[in-house]
Amino acid sequence: METINSLVVKSIRGDLRQGGSLVAGTIDGDTDLLVSGDNVRLVGKALADTDDPVFREYFNGHVLEDPDYSFDAFTSRASVRIGTANYRMTGRLQAIGFTEQGSPANDHQISPTMRISSCFTHAVERHCNFIFNPTTMPDGIITETDIDTADTSLARFNARGGGNFWQALINQYSGGEEGGVQFHRPYFNRLNKLFEQPAAPFQPSPPASKGTLTKEHIRGKIRVIVRNAKLADLTGQVQITAKDSSNGSLTSKFPALQPTRGRIVVKNSGIWADSQGDVDTMAQNLYNWLNRPYTLIIEVDPGLIIFGDDGKGLDLGDKVTVTYDGPAEDAITAAGVSLDLSAQDFWIYKYGVTFDSEMRMAKGTLELEADS
Repeated sequence: METINSLVVKSIRGDLRQGGSLVAGTIDGDTDLLVSGDNVRLVGKALADTDDPVFREYFNGHVLEDPDYSFDAFTSRASVRIGTANYRMTGRLQAIGFTEQGSPANDHQISPTMRISSCFTHAVERHCNFIFNPTTMPDGIITETDIDTADTSLARFNARGGGNFWQALINQYSGGEEGGVQFHRPYFNRLNKLFEQPAAPFQPSPPASKGTLTKEHIRGKIRVIVRNAKLADLTGQVQITAKDSSNGSLTSKFPALQPTRGRIVVKNSGIWADSQGDVDTMAQNLYNWLNRPYTLIIEVDPGLIIFGDDGKGLDLGDKVTVTYDGPAEDAITAAGVSLDLSAQDFWIYKYGVTFDSEMRMAKGTLELEADS
């Protein structure tokens, strides 16, 4: 792999709902140094100068399109965008009908036990050329995956297609926090590893917190979206109807008896489950998520995001703990808000690092959703 030093990184941004991370940068003096599809890996040292003995990779992505460039009589500059694989999965995904079959006769018949993860894996391996295989797909750009294979089983699964491959995966095979299916979320970390897991707040065995953020780590003001301040913001009950593998119906309400104050959210279709217990858990998870108290937007040291204490930094889907007692700004009204958070867990849904190379400065931000 060729090493280049002329790429000036302007920003790195990640969004869990979008499914990955995006780098924006410029190249001066060599406008054709990078072209669409080129693999770019960003490396650096976690500690200043030579204190860190190794260069650590903190981003792995591919150039999304041929760079735009501008020039005058003396200089030229190319603007480049580099993204994780979700940003390249923009082609159409066809509708696919899957059937569980003891002796499969074709690729859309899957031997028992067929699960939604079986169908998801088939879609990303057989209906695009992104998954690396040394024999059948040596040019694949996804080399690591972590797909939950203990998910919902079914006998038939008819997935509609879509004009955007990645959005079809989210909408038809996963569902996200509020979309149903099985309330999973696919995403890529900064190193282009594909995850397909229960949505972060719904994980039955959530990861440990990466650490505690206190006033010591916060730079500038802390902004907050208070999500349960008004009656209109509250969810009083969630009602779910799901289908099981035999096409039977499973229903659940949370709270099971009397709704609390707030709206009633009803989801009567598009959800799959194995058991009554699964549907009960889904209803409770969705209720808790819709009633989560806060979204925090905080400015932190950019090095904490890129490298952190372990050389890996903070990434999408990571859990962090926040302890903070003091003033904050309402992110919607700009009014003052008093926060009192004691060891409150949050999930990283967005991060951003912006660089000012001329001033040799950088700023890091995290957008955190309260653990429900």
